[in-house]
Amino acid sequence: MRLAGLALLGSAWMEGGLLQSIVAANPSAEASIQQILLAALMFMSASGGMLLAIVGAGL
Repeated sequence: MRLAGLALLGSAWMEGGLLQSIVAANPSAEASIQQILLAALMFMSASGGMLLAIVGAGL
């Protein structure tokens, strides 16, 4: 369970890098639906990853 949490944290890190590169390409544009969904996916990956990494099988 803890390894799955660390994997989710790793994916959140990669999603954050992708989101940062998308936003840096055109910072003055309004957020698209893809950017909002990617940010939501990053938040869910980071939250779930921290939960699994800290609590582990105690869920």
